[in-house]
Amino acid sequence: MIVAFASLLIQALTLLAVGGISTASMAAPRGDTAPVDDHGQALRLAARPERIVSLAPHTTELLFAAGAGSRVIAVDPASDFPVAATQLPRVSAWPRPDLEALRGAAPDLVLVWGAGLRAEQRESIARIAPVWVSEPARLEAIPHALRQLGRLVGEPEAAGLEADHFSHRMGALRAGVAQGARVRVFYQAWARPLITVSNRDLIGDAIRFCGGQNVFGNEALAARQVDPEAVRAARPQLVVLGDGSTADAPGGESLERWRNRWIAPAPVVVAIAPDLLQRPTPRVLDGVERLCDAIRNVARNTAGHSPVAVNGSVGSVGGMQRVRAEGWR
Repeated sequence: MIVAFASLLIQALTLLAVGGISTASMAAPRGDTAPVDDHGQALRLAARPERIVSLAPHTTELLFAAGAGSRVIAVDPASDFPVAATQLPRVSAWPRPDLEALRGAAPDLVLVWGAGLRAEQRESIARIAPVWVSEPARLEAIPHALRQLGRLVGEPEAAGLEADHFSHRMGALRAGVAQGARVRVFYQAWARPLITVSNRDLIGDAIRFCGGQNVFGNEALAARQVDPEAVRAARPQLVVLGDGSTADAPGGESLERWRNRWIAPAPVVVAIAPDLLQRPTPRVLDGVERLCDAIRNVARNTAGHSPVAVNGSVGSVGGMQRVRAEGWR
């Protein structure tokens, strides 16, 4: 699984994050209030979709959160939440969508991750069924995405309640954000090669939300490979292991390697499950809460110490979905 998702990550990094309107979908005429996906595509369906296929872990979660889980008939192999999703048939989306299996499922709606498929791949899917592109890049975009999806699948009330809960919880978290000087944060999205993220996507937005300063936040790409010495030169106060490494069971680029890399003052090291910060779903606030706690704790005491392991809930590398970029460097 680790090797497979390393390949998936590199594949995603090489994809051009281009939009494009699906040829199988129908743009709403001016004045219509058809739901709009994250690529700006307005989509109308002739009837409530009863056979929905999700080709990304986060779209699977969003469908269940929006109240349409009972109508999801197949998901991609990496969909592991909620538990009910793990019992559904699988349709591969990477390295290319399994069009034969998708056609056999006879869906009336397919949800895809915008950065996970090339435009021509989305168009191939759209010849089978209408396509909804999901790619919320900011925390505040998630409740909006939920509401739009809820309207599309005929569950506006359930999705609206979930969106309201997300917004209220986000507001409560904002009230507890560390004040004053921003904590310098390095986010390890992948260990070998060492990959981090900029402020162009969800993780960078979460760091900023929590009062952190992403030390590679101004990079042009959403995700890029970095040299360990460049990380050291950036002098982060907090290192977040977001690749499935753990802070208490060193391996790969985890705690022991960080411990040997720094001279005082060394950063605090925390581990947060990949699927809690890389998937734009309601569960992301669980990861944000842990991130904010870590940043707040560092802000209270920035004196030089040896790296401290602060354990988040560490999940499988299968959560590695949200790292993507417009190119590989």
